[in-house]
Amino acid sequence: MSFTIRSIENNHESVHKAVLDSLITFNDAKVGESGYRPTAFAIEDERGQMTGGLSGTTAYGFVELQ
Repeated sequence: MSFTIRSIENNHESVHKAVLDSLITFNDAKVGESGYRPTAFAIEDERGQMTGGLSGTTAYGFVELQ
């Protein structure tokens, strides 16, 4: 069996989701339900305009920010 690794320029979100879904399924089977959940925090000015923010995930009681 041979494999090829290639960079994905377009539609990378579908590849990311497929890899992440497989990893979550594997980890949940090995160590229990992770409670994986995407999350985001918006930083807004006094007019309610977003000026920045954080995105990340929660799983196993931890927060990972990007």
